[in-house]
Amino acid sequence: MLEEVEKSIRLQRLVASLRTDVAGTEHPRVAEFIKWAEAYVDRLTDRLSAGSLEDRFTLNKVFGSDDDHNFHPSRW
Repeated sequence: MLEEVEKSIRLQRLVASLRTDVAGTEHPRVAEFIKWAEAYVDRLTDRLSAGSLEDRFTLNKVFGSDDDHNFHPSRW
């Protein structure tokens, strides 16, 4: 999950940098990459939403009463 957050942040920074670098010039392959990267970031963002995380945690049985990975919240 944290890798997905980092990947999203890095791609967003790269896209912002590329947009500045190619502003007003013709770079069709870079433009296509930017479209792909933005769509990928959108998918990552969806995967990191509360609803998606809840589904993933449920599927993997973590952070809940049925946790089978020995995660127990702090009692303090």
